[in-house]
Amino acid sequence: MDGNEKSEHLNTSDNPEAEYLDMDFEENHDDSQGQARHVPSDDDDEDPLHAEKLEADDRLIQFKATVVLKDFKGQRSNEVGDTFEFVGDTVEEIFESMWSAASSFCNRALVFSNSRRLSGSTKLEYDVEWSPKVTPDITDMEDYILMQDPESKKVYSLNKSKTIEALMKWNGKQLNMIIHSYSLSVQSLQMWMQADSKLIQPVQKDRAGAHSTREAELLKNQLKSEHSWRYTDVADINWSMWANFIQSSPAHAREALAKGTPPDHLLTVFRPGLENASAKLSAMRKDLQVAKTVNAGYGQKVKTLQATFDNISVLMADMKVIVNSLVEKVTEDEKLLTVVAQSASVAENEFSLSLAEGVNDCLDTDHD
Repeated sequence: MDGNEKSEHLNTSDNPEAEYLDMDFEENHDDSQGQARHVPSDDDDEDPLHAEKLEADDRLIQFKATVVLKDFKGQRSNEVGDTFEFVGDTVEEIFESMWSAASSFCNRALVFSNSRRLSGSTKLEYDVEWSPKVTPDITDMEDYILMQDPESKKVYSLNKSKTIEALMKWNGKQLNMIIHSYSLSVQSLQMWMQADSKLIQPVQKDRAGAHSTREAELLKNQLKSEHSWRYTDVADINWSMWANFIQSSPAHAREALAKGTPPDHLLTVFRPGLENASAKLSAMRKDLQVAKTVNAGYGQKVKTLQATFDNISVLMADMKVIVNSLVEKVTEDEKLLTVVAQSASVAENEFSLSLAEGVNDCLDTDHD
């Protein structure tokens, strides 16, 4: 392990070797149930469960643990999650409640083999592949989780903490539940980087960061070769949409998605193929009947629209007659007003003429 890898491991200067409890497994079956309760932070809204008092005084084991997520063992930078309270009387109760809180963070495990030293380097290279087990369960819990006392820095392995005596030592403590997303098999940063480049994010990207067209085309052809016997008469674009959906999914889930059925939003375009001509003919008749029903519905709407248009045409004709009559009325009124205006014009009479005769012209002596 090189210097960079050492710097990525947990600081155990106070305790050079991580201490593990060396306890044998004791099975203790009990019908009572353990409990894992989310502990709200100060910034959370009031938790309705906070008012419910757990009868913990009579339980053998009670402790709190904060979820800490890591990509590889000894990673310094990590993501801190919620805090849970675990209460129970048996090992099974506590482990079941712990798995209930941690299972959503545990992905398909990575398997490393055939370590070899790179030429001219102190670094090791590994063959890495996905575990045959796609979805981990409670039996795999010890391969993902370590418990740590943040005060003493002591680290507890679950496979050495399977006794009541061991778990009772956690009573009243605030621990860290360190969850390794791809299992504890990822021992170093170097192993994580190799797994990340080969399996976690293996899809090639283009310059914009999107999945390359070549990779999408290869996956589309793979889906066709594996599923075309089941889904017939599917447009090429729909196979591409399925391939893009898989490429956008988490790496550990892609293999299962490629072997499974199309996602829910594409089920309507991926219809199982029919095995014989009779079934195909029956399906065709049903489709034809549906098409005829839809077409009849549109035909009725068109007829309604036609009748409405005919009614509008009649109304428009009536309105045209009314408009023409109004135009004629305006013309007649204009003629009447012209006659009245002419009859009221100014004209000379005898009185005005007599006044005009009495007006004499005088010489203008004031202006030369």
